[in-house]
Amino acid sequence: MTAAFLDDAGMLGAHVAAQPPARYRRRHEQVVAGIRELQEQGRIVPDVEPEAWLSRCPVATLGLLSAARTLGPLDRATLESAIDTVGRMAASFETE
Repeated sequence: MTAAFLDDAGMLGAHVAAQPPARYRRRHEQVVAGIRELQEQGRIVPDVEPEAWLSRCPVATLGLLSAARTLGPLDRATLESAIDTVGRMAASFETE
């Protein structure tokens, strides 16, 4: 995955672009259902709307996937920091 994030076009970019949009919509709906289940179990805070939260996750992933192409070469440390930041943001939705 590191190679995919550091070199979008050379690794996953062409593959992702070739996939039909319906494939990602089905996955999106499955993840929303999973988030709702975690909320019902009390593992994720209940006041976060899964659809809204999940619509932001692809932005982070797609942004990271296209960062090397749009911003220029990324180094491993910058990538690790970006992923850590996204993880910390997601963790803030967890309950104790």
